[in-house]
Amino acid sequence: MTHLCVTCGTQFPPADNPPSHCPICADERQFVGLQGQQWITLEQLQRTNRNALYQEGEDIWGITTVPTFGIGQRALFIRTGKGNILWDCVSLIDSDTVALINALGGISENSNFPSSLLRFHGRVESGVRRRSYVRLAALLRPLRGHAEQRAHVQSHAGM
Repeated sequence: MTHLCVTCGTQFPPADNPPSHCPICADERQFVGLQGQQWITLEQLQRTNRNALYQEGEDIWGITTVPTFGIGQRALFIRTGKGNILWDCVSLIDSDTVALINALGGISENSNFPSSLLRFHGRVESGVRRRSYVRLAALLRPLRGHAEQRAHVQSHAGM
């Protein structure tokens, strides 16, 4: 089973049992609810939540999970004349989300835009740390990012 931290949305490699703790939430700057560390499986999240795609501006689409999950991350799909990029990611990546992104032109991989899957802020943006992001990258294009972020990635598959 694939387990996700309910507080921050970080997704961990498949295992029979959830991790003993979430290293993101173990950080003293992170809020953990009064009920303590909680986990949900990816399958449970897929049954209770969905992703919404909405236009934020010309050629800019937001992707968010509803109802809100984790810290409420929002991804941006941006269409440009040099190619399309995905900036940030949400905890829930599913076949419907991949189909919507592909219907909008997919994520580009070309010499003009080599980093077509972009990410930022090593601690707050847990989208890069989730296997769902790696799974989306495997379905669409290679995952790109800063080498200094590797310590925050819970699965290095596809990186």
